[in-house]
Amino acid sequence: MRLWFMSRSICFVSKPFNFVTEQKPLVHFLLATSFASKTDLGYDPTVRRKLVGQGKTKSVVYEYMVYDEEKGREVWYRTVDAVLSNYRANRPLGRAIRVWKVRELDDKGEPFGPTYVLKDYWITLDSMTEGQIQSNIFEAAGRVRSNQDFRKYFMTILHDTIVRIDGKEDTTELHLSAMVDLDSPEYSLKQVELKLPTHTHIGSTHSQSSDDGGMVDADAFLNSLLAQADAEEIAERKRRVYEPRKHARLVFKEVGQSLDQIKDQKLLFGCLIDALHGLKVFHDARYVHRDISTGNLLLCFDHDNQPICKISDLEYALPYLQEQPPGAPEHAHKTGTPAFMAVEVQAKKHLFKGKGQAQFLHNYFHDIEGIWWIGIWHLFYTCPVEGKADLGNIARQVMAAKNIFPDDVNGTVQRLNFFTLPGDCRQVTRIFLHNKELVDIMDGALTKLRKHYSKVEHPLDNIFKHEVFTGSHDALIPFFEQARDIGVEVDHYTNIVTRLLKEKEAKGTSGTDCDSATGRSKGRGKRTGTDAELDSDNNQTKRDKAKEVVV
Repeated sequence: MRLWFMSRSICFVSKPFNFVTEQKPLVHFLLATSFASKTDLGYDPTVRRKLVGQGKTKSVVYEYMVYDEEKGREVWYRTVDAVLSNYRANRPLGRAIRVWKVRELDDKGEPFGPTYVLKDYWITLDSMTEGQIQSNIFEAAGRVRSNQDFRKYFMTILHDTIVRIDGKEDTTELHLSAMVDLDSPEYSLKQVELKLPTHTHIGSTHSQSSDDGGMVDADAFLNSLLAQADAEEIAERKRRVYEPRKHARLVFKEVGQSLDQIKDQKLLFGCLIDALHGLKVFHDARYVHRDISTGNLLLCFDHDNQPICKISDLEYALPYLQEQPPGAPEHAHKTGTPAFMAVEVQAKKHLFKGKGQAQFLHNYFHDIEGIWWIGIWHLFYTCPVEGKADLGNIARQVMAAKNIFPDDVNGTVQRLNFFTLPGDCRQVTRIFLHNKELVDIMDGALTKLRKHYSKVEHPLDNIFKHEVFTGSHDALIPFFEQARDIGVEVDHYTNIVTRLLKEKEAKGTSGTDCDSATGRSKGRGKRTGTDAELDSDNNQTKRDKAKEVVV
């Protein structure tokens, strides 16, 4: 038998023992769990699961509690409809982000008032909450801007709290206080070095020694043992770092719509213009967002019912030029949603640099580049509603998209070339015959962005000068205004494929002799990508030809 312990930041497992001959550990465990309180066992009293309605209208809802510091009282909210986002929330380790539409409950436990958005998540112990980060940005930008109108580009936060259990902050360390010192060698969670003999061989795997007398990083050694394992699993294991976390909860006033759900190009590119204005506020405050994506830019409507894009998810935002502390995990340096990450961030190096060396840091251009990638992503994954759509063209479009938008923080060579090599973007996007004008506009925006990169990175120490980035946001806005002005109504390509297949069936054709494409966007998820696959199993030849066209 083995005993397991899991929290949002760590997983322990005991050494195996025979509970027949070694009864004490099992008896100890049974007594401990039998006499422990619910909170000691991991139950969260600030969340209630309820069954509401009658008959066929019965449904499960959740009620969350936040503490109102100003009013000095508890406020309860009930979820409305299905969860908005719970991407990877069921994983034992991680941030466990869940986002819901909610309504406030009165003293009788009945919902009333408008609908808000509640976000329940776990952040690292030394991190600030989203509300604290937003306040710092507002304060810094306010010293530069006399008009407070810039706040309209940000979500309105009604509550921003750290969840408290039995009067204590709910952290992953709360249930580990009775254990031994976790920094002791027996329980150390830090990455360690492993002393290996020089030229060690294990099976057919060769582990080379380093120049410091055979000291080999334990991660590298374990990777050599797992050389035959799935590459993605290895990459995920290398990124895994145990960090203590705390339980945060916030409530937004606005109920926004993520940009990947927008089917009107005029509206989409209008939102991207707003996002660039919002990033100008970040620049004025000397902050970088570090996670621009379709899920973190939300379409909302103001008091006059006019659309406006608001920037959310500020948990990764940092003051520009702030270095990560020594020993910070890899993912602290490389953040973002893979589909919209800047290629320099994915490569962790400057790609347009002149002479000289400089530490790589996320800069203002990388956030701007994320806006550009959203525009391109939209062109790859949508098709005009009005106009002829061909299944073969859509198939080629999807295959190209899989190379340009991989679900991998390290990116791909195709993605890197697409952004950095002049002419590559236009060559790949030649398949978008129905979006020729938009492709030309976005290619022009890319050319302008490349020039700004080259200007700032020549010489390379320019990147440490805040003022050299001034004007870069305004330089890109005209391109997005042109795109907005010629935008049309579109639909996601999977819906177009479904419609075309139904049309074929209605005409009496099976549709099995043509390429088809299916897939989905992960939307609000932190690692947006595509699961698009080609389903034409009976036409491999056509599929291979389509791949050759893309390559």
